[in-house]
Amino acid sequence: MTQDSGAAFVEDDSILTLEAPEPDVIVTWGPGPEDIGEVQLGGDDKPLLMLLHGGFWRPEYDRMHLRATAHALAAAGYTTCVPEYRRVPGRPDAACEDVRVALRVLPVELRGRHDGRVVVVGHSAGGHLALWAASAAPAAGLVGTVALAAVADLATADRERVGGDAVEAFLG
Repeated sequence: MTQDSGAAFVEDDSILTLEAPEPDVIVTWGPGPEDIGEVQLGGDDKPLLMLLHGGFWRPEYDRMHLRATAHALAAAGYTTCVPEYRRVPGRPDAACEDVRVALRVLPVELRGRHDGRVVVVGHSAGGHLALWAASAAPAAGLVGTVALAAVADLATADRERVGGDAVEAFLG
């Protein structure tokens, strides 16, 4: 966030428009358009970083805005994978199931591209899903979970109208 001269804070959303290279590898695991993970290759001697995008679970925000982050982490030696998940208002089970499957399938599909350990990293709504996954659907080899600006308390987020009606729309 940056502060303007009126002392108000303005959110910096420039990450949504940063240019980044196309992924090194695309992994698919099912027939749906969300059954896809974008991979940036790093070294094979570090954990696989599974990056879950944010966007308040809304359909208009997808994995694309994490491409620059995935590329930077790969340049630091980490193989990264950004799986997509369904963002259907009123269907939280769809997002959770997609994350569950991605965490089960992708570390295996990318065997040899990482050291067998997995770290789940999520931002905003992706942070919520990362925390959920760590407790309800941990990946084999999961050694860490990082939740950045996570929507971790849905009741409070709903009461405070974080993201407008984001929680209500997500849960239905």
